[in-house]
Amino acid sequence: MDEEEEHALTFQHVGARFGAVPDGFRANRYAQTLGTGDEVFERACEGLRLWEPHRRAGVTVLPPAPRLRAGTTLLVQLRVGPVYVVGGCRILHVVDEPGRFGFVYATLPSHPEVGEEAFTVVSKAGDVTFEVAAVSKWRDPLVRLAAPVARVVQGRTSRRYVQGLADSVAEDRTGARDL
Repeated sequence: MDEEEEHALTFQHVGARFGAVPDGFRANRYAQTLGTGDEVFERACEGLRLWEPHRRAGVTVLPPAPRLRAGTTLLVQLRVGPVYVVGGCRILHVVDEPGRFGFVYATLPSHPEVGEEAFTVVSKAGDVTFEVAAVSKWRDPLVRLAAPVARVVQGRTSRRYVQGLADSVAEDRTGARDL
């Protein structure tokens, strides 16, 4: 991972998930309402700080709980059948303001994709939602060959991120799910 810290980002369209998608890239957005109120918002923010969406989606993050701050470099690892897919990412920025918390990371050269992904918890009029938004394209030639399968894996993983944080928020402090 030390090598990754020296590399520049492979994605040059930072912020593209908010506007026009660059040629050759795909945009994906997955969101879910987590509940209402300040306690739900705080639980969701804490879950994001602890990388619960990744952990619960089956994605290993190295180091295990990297600090959420701009410039932090990390590796993500996902098992797809008998294969482990590993990619480097760097946190571009963190949003920590009343009613909004999250972070964005972008890909590094070891990642099979080129792009950025945002993980954001928002409390608006008391309703708390979690959104995962990404703009990406395949960089690795092997992944490009398997693009239809890779798209399914990418979508499934993003949905699992969203469901993972929802499950984390629904658990009370003793680990039992709210009914």
